Amino acid sequence: MPSSVEGLKKRPPFAHVDELFTGSAGSTRPFIDVVDRDGVVRYIVLITDGDLKVFGLDGAEQTVAFPDGKGYLDVANTSDPANKFRLTSIADYSFINNREKTVAMGSTTSPTFGTKSIVFIKAANLNTTYTVTLNGTAKTYTTPTAGSGTASTVTIANSLATALNTISGFTVTNDDFIIRITKDDGGDYTLTSTDDTTGLDTKVVKAVVDGITDLPTRAEHGHIIKVQGTTSTSLDDYYVKFELSAGSSGFGEGIWRETVAPAIVYQFDADTMPHVLVREDNGTFTFKKHTWSHRIAGDATTASNPSFVGQEIQSINVFRNRLVFLADEKVILSAAADYARFWPETVQTVVDSDPIDLNAGGTDVNILVSSLSFANTLLLFSRIGQFRLDTGSSGVAAPLTPSTATITAMTRFEMDTGVDPIAVGRTCFFPLPKGEFSGLREYFLPDVTGSVPDTSEVTASVPRYIPSNLINLVSSVSEEAIIALSKDQPKRIYLYKFLFEQDQKLQSAWSYWEVKGEKTILGTFTLDNDLYIVTQYSDGVYLEKTSLRPESVDSGTSMELLLDRKTTEANCSIAVTSPGGLGTQSTITLPYPISKTGIMAVVGRYDTEAYLDKQNFPTSAPSNGTAVSIRDAGGLSVNSTGVATNARTTGNSSDNVTINGFPSHLWSKSIGEGVGLAVTATSTAHTYTYQNLITIRHGQVIMPTSETLTGGAGSNGTMVVLGDLTGAKFYVGELYDMTYEFSTPYLKEEPQGGGIAVAAGPYLQMRNWSVIFDETSAFELKITPAGRDVQTYPYNGISLGTSPPLLGSPSLDTGSFKVPVMARNIDTKVEIVSSSPLPCRFQSAEWEGFLHTRTRRL
Repeated sequence: MPSSVEGLKKRPPFAHVDELFTGSAGSTRPFIDVVDRDGVVRYIVLITDGDLKVFGLDGAEQTVAFPDGKGYLDVANTSDPANKFRLTSIADYSFINNREKTVAMGSTTSPTFGTKSIVFIKAANLNTTYTVTLNGTAKTYTTPTAGSGTASTVTIANSLATALNTISGFTVTNDDFIIRITKDDGGDYTLTSTDDTTGLDTKVVKAVVDGITDLPTRAEHGHIIKVQGTTSTSLDDYYVKFELSAGSSGFGEGIWRETVAPAIVYQFDADTMPHVLVREDNGTFTFKKHTWSHRIAGDATTASNPSFVGQEIQSINVFRNRLVFLADEKVILSAAADYARFWPETVQTVVDSDPIDLNAGGTDVNILVSSLSFANTLLLFSRIGQFRLDTGSSGVAAPLTPSTATITAMTRFEMDTGVDPIAVGRTCFFPLPKGEFSGLREYFLPDVTGSVPDTSEVTASVPRYIPSNLINLVSSVSEEAIIALSKDQPKRIYLYKFLFEQDQKLQSAWSYWEVKGEKTILGTFTLDNDLYIVTQYSDGVYLEKTSLRPESVDSGTSMELLLDRKTTEANCSIAVTSPGGLGTQSTITLPYPISKTGIMAVVGRYDTEAYLDKQNFPTSAPSNGTAVSIRDAGGLSVNSTGVATNARTTGNSSDNVTINGFPSHLWSKSIGEGVGLAVTATSTAHTYTYQNLITIRHGQVIMPTSETLTGGAGSNGTMVVLGDLTGAKFYVGELYDMTYEFSTPYLKEEPQGGGIAVAAGPYLQMRNWSVIFDETSAFELKITPAGRDVQTYPYNGISLGTSPPLLGSPSLDTGSFKVPVMARNIDTKVEIVSSSPLPCRFQSAEWEGFLHTRTRRL
């Protein structure tokens, strides 16, 4: 793994976290993502074909309820859920989109009011005849003449209602100045009204009116009326519904509020829309249909369906407080701060907070598949082009509204649509299709107002390195790293490391990590500096974790121990055979089955709670039966009766600790340097009883004498090692290899035309090769000349002229290692290989050779 801090080093180990679930994740790759709500509430979402699970970062499965079933989670049998699902989160809601579902409108129609109508007596004039014609039958009422009485709208309404109520099939009443008409069978009918003075003193309110001023302030709750604009078009029509000022039924005072047209399809089919995973207050989860807002104003003409209806939503995102859908060539944004509404608030005008629905356009068909919030813009990606959605000429600080939103075409590069683009700092990356292989393009916006970004292909130097069929692409912003997975290489993780200083790239390095044993890497995600790996083993799916940060140190050690599936003795059980005698063995039962024999190892670590040595026993006498550990009991002398008395408490000037009960094979002997000791306190102060020696040292590597894949409790793996590991502190896990092949060394020169070129003329015979390393354990340099056997030169971590470490102690050294090559540069392969679980870091390499110049460039 390339590191700008540590140089070239062995990749970090995968620590065992927990088994997520037993069995298989299926024959296809699951969708895996992490939700980081606030840095504290974090959980993993794993979707397989037809199912969804949620786990904590500790691997514990969470309770998920499915009140609406799991039908939305079904995908085609050959589809990988990793490619078919997308997720975006807002607080405790995670919107989950199935890219195979075609969005449809539901069958439910909007509320209706029936054929009820009213006649509004707007004014009362003397000596005026008021006429209402109901279904062809006219009824009249004439107000008194001047001086003979008064005219009242209530009297007019009451008199006409009484007369109209005599018409068969109708029920007619009045309420104040309103005549209320109902046809008994609910059918349609005709209704007109007039007066012989101005012709404007009455108004029929039935289905349609010419203007909002024609409506009274009294009506029945729920009465729906169409307000008709100009007769030449229906685009300025709208609908209003009466709402009582008090109460929700009956007749009275109130207001007319804009509403949706009656008896039309106005709701989404929630079965086909993205669903939500909700984190409940009690920590459980619910996967269900979301309550999407319905059409709230207008009809199918004035408030047409959003563009995603009838299409498959390809991407879901959040941008400037709006939920974003991509479907076909369209990008659709919800209303501002209302993620459930994709309908206009009113059809009478365009409101700034209304949804936005735009077409990418262009001369080619650009089916939008991915979006990325980046540099105050929303980057849009199709298979063949890249676009940006922002406020255009209004400026980056302008609010995003239906009138300011614009889409601008930026570049035309092909993109692999299997995974979404990712952002790292000011740069974004997206995958490229390259036949049987994949590439990665870097996208950099030096100026958010600029129309064209700086771009380059970061796989140009390794065009046949990354396989096709990518299923996972994630980034670590803090460590400037990108991680990719391909279905074609299920045991590999591809890593791209880069480093910028200001706008200059100082590092651009590719490598891959490969795991051993019967396992398949299903997916990865990053949090902070850590990479989490979800892996399928033969017995189940496991969660593992590795640190991407440089100079990581394991608990209880002074280094990072390089073991996959790494776990501690705390997660294992230990059974000892022949304790205290010859041939003592410890059988370790692991928390998981072993995936492959011959690759497991145990590495000792410090007991951080142990006392340092024989002169640092606890000053306050522990209570009877308390276990006490001494990290290094070296020099402790046991007499001929199994008692040691040359130990003392911390800070005491003379020996005051007694240890009884040493086994006979330790009588009249001294404990060797670096050997630990476990004792138990007695009822007598500073007097202890021997339990066992802790013979594994910090950094000591112990290989098992035998292993079983599933021979332990719970069908977990077991391994037998020599020695008594009771009370010992250690790590256990799988060994893995590091292989680094150096590029072919060439001499370079500056030709007369400028630049740098390979010196093609000279014959370069390599003499030797040197590597400079830092705090490094055992490794090998392998030299493979063309047509000759591989020459392997091992380095054991000990330099000539230095004192070797204690037996069992870690051998780490800083220095250089030189080996002979004696072959031509273009015919030689030079490799570094390491299988040690101890650190392995290289700072640089050097070579020496014989140069014979036969020609010179002119």
